[in-house]
Amino acid sequence: MYVESSNIGKKIRRNLRGWLKGAQVLKRLFRHRKNGSFRKFALLMVGLALTATAMAPTIQADDLSAAQAKLQTAKNQTSSIQTQLVALKGQASTLKDQLATVTAAIDQINQQMNGVQAQLDEKNLAIAASEQKIGQTEQQIKARDAILSKRLRVMYEDGSATYLEVIFSSTSFSDFLDRLNVLSLIAQQDHQLLVAAKQDRDRLQTQMNALQTQQKERKDSLRLLSVEKQTQQQNEQERQLLLNHVDQNIGSKQKELTDENAATDQLASQIQALRAEAEAKLQSMQTSQTPQTSQTPQTPQTLHGTGNWVWPVPSSHAISSGYGWRTLNGQPDFHGGIDIAAPVGSSIVAAADGIVLFAGPASGYGHWVVIEHSSGIMSIYGHMYGYEIYVKPGQVVQAGQQIAGVGSDGESTGAHCHFAVATGITNGRMDVVNPWPYLP
Repeated sequence: MYVESSNIGKKIRRNLRGWLKGAQVLKRLFRHRKNGSFRKFALLMVGLALTATAMAPTIQADDLSAAQAKLQTAKNQTSSIQTQLVALKGQASTLKDQLATVTAAIDQINQQMNGVQAQLDEKNLAIAASEQKIGQTEQQIKARDAILSKRLRVMYEDGSATYLEVIFSSTSFSDFLDRLNVLSLIAQQDHQLLVAAKQDRDRLQTQMNALQTQQKERKDSLRLLSVEKQTQQQNEQERQLLLNHVDQNIGSKQKELTDENAATDQLASQIQALRAEAEAKLQSMQTSQTPQTSQTPQTPQTLHGTGNWVWPVPSSHAISSGYGWRTLNGQPDFHGGIDIAAPVGSSIVAAADGIVLFAGPASGYGHWVVIEHSSGIMSIYGHMYGYEIYVKPGQVVQAGQQIAGVGSDGESTGAHCHFAVATGITNGRMDVVNPWPYLP
């Protein structure tokens, strides 16, 4: 949909000149205008044609259906970009949530690692203290063992004479018993001190072994937590890369959408300027149709209720179903038009001058043609086959010009032309009225 504005302006003006050459068909319409309302209607249709030209410069002004298709394609493209943006933003939101989860997991792992490290530091200090105590106990054991060994060596070297000397040097029997008791106590005390020191050493060694086991457990926990942290950090890096890629795509799509909107705004400004130019030219054309003072002025007429339309099926005036209530399949049914029976292919003509609004498939009708006339009045022709439609939306037609051929498409029991008149459209439904006041 991206176009160069200068080329668009040239092509639009060139196509506008070609369209205005064919605008002589509107002369008869201007003869029926009332209070300038139809001039506004004609200007609106010129604006539609200019819009079609701006969207696709190679399309002629009367090819509104093709222009509408181009416009719909542009709208679909914009909608597609918006859908892609929504999807990308959804992906970005999901990745951000995943990143937040991974970051929270890493923070939790860090907290656990800090706690385990604190416990490990505590165990290391306890092990160091135990090692120090074990060392001190070992020194005590060695000292006690040295004293005991020395005493035993002396006793061994001196033999029983030493004991006998200690005993027999007693001054009395009571002194003898005291000396003997002292010797026993000394030997017993030395033994107890040695045993107690060894027990302390064994107890401290058991504690240190337990601390070393706990130390190993804490180190294993730290190692596992470190592996888990590395895994989570890798997940974090991967999701961050994906998020960066998605953010780049979002930026690219937003730029595309901005460019689309800018191009649309630019075209809208050009179309507005060209509509003003078209209005000036149409005013000039209208002035050229004004009778000179030497001629007899003509009074503008309205199509409403004058009964001067052309009969839509020139070859047949057979009415197979009239306007109003009727019985259909045993049930009351309101018929919003008249059915003109005629052989398949019989010519259907425009009942009055106007511009084709719709030409193609329609629910119930099979296919239809809708022509808008002055004051917004519309004539409707239905049940023709698609290949029997000879006009297209945006085309200017004259009263009596063939627009289609009679068919039996859609909800139809036989070949006929359903003809109706509507004054507007409400909630997607035609506001039909009695067509007879408009027909000859």
